[in-house]
Amino acid sequence: MGTANKLLLDVGGRPLVAWPVEAMEAAGIDPLVIVTGPSDARVRAALADRNRRFVHNADADRGMGSSIAVGVAALADEVDVLLICLGDLPRLRPSHVRAVLGAVRTEPEVTVVVPTHDGRRGHPVAFRAQHFAALRALEGDFGARGIVHGAGTRARELVLESPAILRDVDTPAALAELDDGG
Repeated sequence: MGTANKLLLDVGGRPLVAWPVEAMEAAGIDPLVIVTGPSDARVRAALADRNRRFVHNADADRGMGSSIAVGVAALADEVDVLLICLGDLPRLRPSHVRAVLGAVRTEPEVTVVVPTHDGRRGHPVAFRAQHFAALRALEGDFGARGIVHGAGTRARELVLESPAILRDVDTPAALAELDDGG
């Protein structure tokens, strides 16, 4: 996406990051922690219309793993399940969030729930507390894939009918597709 912070790009009259944040809030996720990176003040300002909790990742250039670690460290003592969600999922809906959270809450033997669509894994991903230490230790740009894989049979894929859980905005073409109603 070049040098611009994609999370601040306009999508439907709002910053891209507002869409998944609002979906999480509408699904009842509380507390909700938003991890910021280099554009910390601008992201906070873009989401300042509600009382939200922010945590800054000074090492965001080290990759997604470091952002996950910072977010989990800020939240893990308060919850027994957490959801990790990308900030560039403009079509994410509260129903997707509730489905993932419901799956992990109703199946005690399951420790990770990953939504899928058409055989591909998406977001948000739910983790039970036994994975929090490993999440706090993440670094690099691999996210939590290794933790999901390591959960083995205790990880569950939840099939959702919507491609919205996959539709992140990583390229100008993906952004243009959103502008065309995609």
